Amino acid sequence: MRPRFKVSSLFLLLCMVSTGAVALPGPMSDAELLTKSDLVALVRVLSVTCTSITHDDFAKQDVRNYSAKVE
Repeated sequence: MRPRFKVSSLFLLLCMVSTGAVALPGPMSDAELLTKSDLVALVRVLSVTCTSITHDDFAKQDVRNYSAKVE
């Protein structure tokens, strides 16, 4: 067999191998969120300020931290 044919055959074989599906759970309902919460507050957000920006080397992106003034 030629090397190019071996590589493409191996690639096709790997594509056909089935793997288990990875799924995230669905979003919780409002009632479920309320029952599972330790604290629930109804607030009005007056302002939001970016307090710092740090770089995450693993995700290769900037991470912004915010502070909110609420009433």
